[in-house]
Amino acid sequence: MQFAEAPLAFLAKDKDGSNKKQVIEEVLAQDPRPAYKKGKADTKEYAVHLFNLNVKFTVEEPSITVTAIETFGD
Repeated sequence: MQFAEAPLAFLAKDKDGSNKKQVIEEVLAQDPRPAYKKGKADTKEYAVHLFNLNVKFTVEEPSITVTAIETFGD
C-alpha cells in the first residue's frame, strides 16, 4: 500500500488522520474493485467513499496506490 504525497498531507492535517489512514489501508487491502478486474492489469483510477472522504486509488498488481483524498462533495 502506497500513498502519494497529497493524500498523506491531507491526512496529516486531520486530527483523526492516523485512524482514517489505517481504515483506508484495511478497506483497500480487500481490493474493492469489481470482481472481474481482480488479478488483471488495470490503469483505471477508482474511488471509494469512506467517512466523509472520497478516496481515489489505482491498482498495479500487487500494489495499491492512494492517489487523492477529497472531502466528499467537493
